[in-house]
Amino acid sequence: MKTILLAWIVLCISIAEIQAQSVRSSACVYTLSGIIQYTNSGEPVEGALVFIQELNTYVLTKPDGTFRIDSLCAQSYRLHIDMLACSHKDTSVLLQKNTFIRIGLTPVEKDEEITIESQHSGNQPEISSVEVLEKEELARLRGNSLGESLKYLPGVTALQTGPTIFKPVIQGMYGTRILILNNGIRQEGQQWGNEHAPEVDPFIASKISVIKGVQSIRYGSDAIGGVVLLEPEALNTFRGTKALINLGGFSNNRAGVASGIIEHGFKKIPGLAVRVQGTVRKGGNTRTPDYWLKNTGFQEANFSAAAAYQARRWGVETFYSQFNTTLGIFTGSHIGNVSDLITAINSGQPAVTSGFSYAVERPKQIVNHELWKNKVYYRLRQHTLVLEYARQFNKRQEYDSHKAYNPGLPDEPQLSFELTTHTVQTYAEHRISSRIRGTAGIMYINQANTYQGRYFIPNFASNAVGVYVTEAYKLSAKTKVEAGLRYDYKYLKSYYYENNVLQAPERTFQSPTANLGLLHEWSSHIETQVLLGTAFRAPNVNELYSNGVHHGAAAYEIGNPDLQPEKAVNAAFTLNYMFKKCFGYVHAYGYYFNNYIYLKPVFPPTLTIRGAFPTFEYTQVNATYGGLDVSLNDSITKKIILSARYSMVSAYNRSQDEWLIYIPPTRLQLGMKYLLPAVGRIKKPYVSVDGILTAKKKNVPANADYMAPPAGYFLLQAEAGAYITLAKQEMLITLTAQNILNTRYRDYLDRFRYYADAAGTNIILRLQIPLDFTKQ
Repeated sequence: MKTILLAWIVLCISIAEIQAQSVRSSACVYTLSGIIQYTNSGEPVEGALVFIQELNTYVLTKPDGTFRIDSLCAQSYRLHIDMLACSHKDTSVLLQKNTFIRIGLTPVEKDEEITIESQHSGNQPEISSVEVLEKEELARLRGNSLGESLKYLPGVTALQTGPTIFKPVIQGMYGTRILILNNGIRQEGQQWGNEHAPEVDPFIASKISVIKGVQSIRYGSDAIGGVVLLEPEALNTFRGTKALINLGGFSNNRAGVASGIIEHGFKKIPGLAVRVQGTVRKGGNTRTPDYWLKNTGFQEANFSAAAAYQARRWGVETFYSQFNTTLGIFTGSHIGNVSDLITAINSGQPAVTSGFSYAVERPKQIVNHELWKNKVYYRLRQHTLVLEYARQFNKRQEYDSHKAYNPGLPDEPQLSFELTTHTVQTYAEHRISSRIRGTAGIMYINQANTYQGRYFIPNFASNAVGVYVTEAYKLSAKTKVEAGLRYDYKYLKSYYYENNVLQAPERTFQSPTANLGLLHEWSSHIETQVLLGTAFRAPNVNELYSNGVHHGAAAYEIGNPDLQPEKAVNAAFTLNYMFKKCFGYVHAYGYYFNNYIYLKPVFPPTLTIRGAFPTFEYTQVNATYGGLDVSLNDSITKKIILSARYSMVSAYNRSQDEWLIYIPPTRLQLGMKYLLPAVGRIKKPYVSVDGILTAKKKNVPANADYMAPPAGYFLLQAEAGAYITLAKQEMLITLTAQNILNTRYRDYLDRFRYYADAAGTNIILRLQIPLDFTKQ
């Protein structure tokens, strides 16, 4: 660890010197900021377009009417200001130092001028409960997987399969009830597996949003529990080069991560910008407080590239990414016979342990995912038309704990999936007046999946179409209503052999959905939202036809070809509050499901030639969900910030009059952050401590699982961080300690809690280094 720290210090000093030379040779160091206000009232103008002619780019004003443009040269700039229902305004600024300007816009009765909307916000809900991670918050989570990064948000947990595989759980729901949008495209991989983690690199995103509740109208029929949006920073057509380096080291599994991103705007081709990004991660066996977990290492190498050309009214974008990972599956989860399986579940320690190793052996997974997205958009006054096409290719190889019995055969996977997805969508963002805005669109998805090796799920082909429209209407300055309608159709054809006869069943699923939301601002401090909605989800191919060993989950799973689509009714209420020193929210929600599908344990375990495995069967019932999320932040002094996060959810099986299994337990997180005074080049230093209390899951059906819910547990973690200024550049360094008390525990949502404890103490060192080589 000392060697790593020394290497990082040397790297920081070298980079600082490079930056210093860049800054000394550049005159583009000035900032232009200002505020846009209505001339008749003096109120700030939110969302006004400030177009900079010399840079061929624009910014939008914030809710307080302000804007800011950095890295400008000493020269004259021509600004064009546009806003719906206002007269167009042109002005020039001679920049010779940091400058602040004030501009007035005059309202007019008729909308005649062009309005440009952000391409990342127009297709998102006006009214919803949203958690956002960006900038500093994301920097303190870099190096974690997506599921790990989100699991401490209120209402968000993670479904685990051992210490390295995490799937987001939102309001108690996971799998195909949660949609992940990577750069605006639905992430399509082998999502049927609870141990199939999302094949995305969180380093791609500069902002991650979690939208809770039914969002099927915009995003598709599967977004019943919520949506996770990974949004890269918009490519900027500044003239020059910028970069960002993230480094991290993790003590528990001796993991390291390095990620870099560089983007460039072309001086000779204004409006054109490119970006390249890459990440490598590697870790070894995870250590619990008492022993190492054998074969829990991983290796990951990711890459992405993007380009965009932006004109005044139109633009084009292209994006390509690769995600490549090799994951070890805990050896102690693959057991040879039923009696040994029962012994392993009832034992406090796995029969198979080891020391530390980076080796990834059988059983394991090798996963490769490609995404290629193309987008073109055109703006006409207050309307924007967008057309997108994306192709995804997902290859998953699963290796059993033992090779084929013929030693002469190569080391091939026992099961290999290849899934290809084509997505075409077009939508129009429109603003009918200053009160009405909305989106109308259509999406088409084509999928084809093939497999080689032993049977688990069949080959299949599917086609899905969704048509939707949403409208937001501003009833008054303090009240807004939003409504949406959608219709989805899905066709699924599967291919498999039964008694040596080829079967090719066809299924079609279709349903309308709708939502209605109301937002009211009671004062400048309190706002409420009410959302009502319906949802629809077709059963997935694994829920219908799986039959065999699900290697990664160390389970035998059985599908049900008679499953019907899920249909749900949802109601949610959110209270947002923001006072001078205190802000947060209360979010309550409820669902009623017809034909809710879940994976139910059945007994006894199944014995196969590959070993003995707990057995699960897809079952359908009527069910209700209900929950509460609370977030509180209170600055009790200028230096001390207190925080509290509370989440609880319960689900009930109405068909069998019992509780549902695998619902997150109640969780409470209390934290305190202390802001230290700056010292020299050390800016914004802080220390924080958090206690996380997870209760024992009590509302579960009796004797319905292979192991009773584990005891509740308390985890203590702390963090210290600061910005260090070198050569006029602030670099962020953080030191985090997780599970400081080395608590021995098992999490209810960990599929491998049957066999082993969770990870012990973990010390994480992170460094984020921004670089700016922008020159005149």
